[in-house]
Amino acid sequence: MMKKYFLLLTMAIGLGFLAQAEDLSDGELGFKYDSITPNMVGQATNDHLFVQKGVSFFSGDVQTVWFYLNDDEIYRNNTVQSLTPVAYNSSGDRYNEITYNSFQCDLYLPEGITLTSVENEDGYDINYMGGDRMPTSTTLTWSERGTKVVDGKTYNVYSVVCYNVNSYGCHLSAKNASRYKANGALKKEHTLFALFLQNDNQDEAVSRMDQDLIIANQIFNIYESINANWDSNASTFFYGTGGNNESQVFMKYDRTGMYGSSGYDRNYFFLPDTAALHDRTITLPVRMQNEDAIAGFQTELQLPEGITVVKEQEQCLVSLSDRKAEDHTIQAEEMENGIVKITSQSPTMAAYNGQDGDLFYITLQVPAKADTTYTLHLNNTTLTGTDGQPLYVNDATGTLTVYPYNTGDVNNNGFYTVGDVVTTSRYILGMNPTPFYFMAADMDQSNAIDSYDLLVMSDVVLKDETALPENYGQETADRLFADNLMITAGGNMTVNVKLNNAQEYTAFQTDITLSQGLSIRLAGEEDDFQLDERTSEDFIIGNYQHEGNTTRVMAYSPEVTPIDGNEGTLFTFDIVAADNFTGTGTITLSRTLLSNVEGVEYRFADESCTVKRVMRGDVNLDGTVNVADINVVVNIILGGHASNDVLKRADVNGDGNVTISDINLIISIILD
Repeated sequence: MMKKYFLLLTMAIGLGFLAQAEDLSDGELGFKYDSITPNMVGQATNDHLFVQKGVSFFSGDVQTVWFYLNDDEIYRNNTVQSLTPVAYNSSGDRYNEITYNSFQCDLYLPEGITLTSVENEDGYDINYMGGDRMPTSTTLTWSERGTKVVDGKTYNVYSVVCYNVNSYGCHLSAKNASRYKANGALKKEHTLFALFLQNDNQDEAVSRMDQDLIIANQIFNIYESINANWDSNASTFFYGTGGNNESQVFMKYDRTGMYGSSGYDRNYFFLPDTAALHDRTITLPVRMQNEDAIAGFQTELQLPEGITVVKEQEQCLVSLSDRKAEDHTIQAEEMENGIVKITSQSPTMAAYNGQDGDLFYITLQVPAKADTTYTLHLNNTTLTGTDGQPLYVNDATGTLTVYPYNTGDVNNNGFYTVGDVVTTSRYILGMNPTPFYFMAADMDQSNAIDSYDLLVMSDVVLKDETALPENYGQETADRLFADNLMITAGGNMTVNVKLNNAQEYTAFQTDITLSQGLSIRLAGEEDDFQLDERTSEDFIIGNYQHEGNTTRVMAYSPEVTPIDGNEGTLFTFDIVAADNFTGTGTITLSRTLLSNVEGVEYRFADESCTVKRVMRGDVNLDGTVNVADINVVVNIILGGHASNDVLKRADVNGDGNVTISDINLIISIILD
């Protein structure tokens, strides 16, 4: 009976993947097809799909191209890499090994090359082949999306979805569960799947550098995404870097040369988003993430008008980090049009240390009386491997936000945060904080600083919309979060925001964002947000509603009294679901900062909880959850048109996107 179900499931899904191709708009390298394309959901990983070397074929040929999966990061030496929350199997035992069970990606094929189907030995047309690592219970489908111009070249764009209709023991590791259990997970040297490529180019053969395969928007999932106690985002992994919802590195394309990597898919340069006060200098770090052994590089830093490179004795101020070998040198030369050419090399072809981290630093001069955001570019970057071969790196961009001297920024770091309030409280208490700028703290210009200045400053912090850099404050593993909730349409629920902390804090701020159909129950009173008993009586809490259904909450102790305890509820508020609330919603805590009694701020990771309503999984509203609902979700992922109401219902796990995770959740409901 189960075998019959899987056969029907595969046939039904195949019928649901017909999509009309269209011309895709040209523009930036990385792009979203529509609102369905996920943006930084889940956790960042370096795991990725790739094509091995030696792929070549002539005009008119159909070539079988095998894809492989590098999953070293999720599976490493029989030990699961640190996951949050911890992954458990169906028996309640903690996993000691784990692999993905589904993925989705976009393929860019050079103009003249298309995906096709072939006839197998039984006379049936097939559009893919499963490799050693693909279980027999796994289905792969693809759909043509249209064309896209990247770097002046036209590509045919396809969406690919692969997921496992079975459960435990059937990850992307072996064709059957018994082989997986007997031999352990198969690794990246084993094939995952193959696609069939038709070459209609008029040239004799595909050239090496002109015809590349681009694998973009790679997203992977593990089966635990359908566990009721599992945060859906924690089981979704995207290929990219960054690690929080404000990074855009994920959206750039990642290129894999069909004839072997030219460096695009293994080595990266990054420019951070930074900030500075006007008429100051700033030391800009440039980070390198590399899988290859690198002995040297050259790159060009494009500076916007007004920004200049600092010089000492007519030499540009640039230096290597501790990743350098003993004989590594670095030079920088200021060219025309704001270009700074930077080169580094080792006479002995020694490799830089490590595989990730700051590689070099360059000191820049920020203009006076500036109040703007500049974009910095790293272009024409070429790495030199220890074998002397060149490796190419995609361009990188970063922003430099310049702030003038502003009232309220008492620590003069260019931002308005809860740390300014704590620092001012310490000044009022006679604790002599450093740094502290009196005029910036004198909010009413009375030449005195008192509790009124604290209240005005708090209002500035609550209303401020300045983006914070990713590395703002001190990193911490402490958490500010809320548990998952269930709610009825038109009903309300109290949200308990909890703090698990290993160190003491005396103030906090966080942005609370609710998904569509949910809202904070505001009565216009001071008690809309209630502090728990963990805070002392002198604590003051306030809130301000920003655009986009986001409310900033901040609380502080004028006496800098620490929050009591190490776990439990910190504050509460009520939410209301709309009468037409039919899908799964989310509550996200972001831009979370907590300050200790010294005014040192700690940045917390973004946290999300789900707000669910029964019945879920019924995407087409036919009263049952079945394979027809899977077909609707798959069609949406592949670019099919859907109304807003259907999109809401298709987002079964409530993470704000329609992805493979929602298919996994529907399958779980069906199987249960």
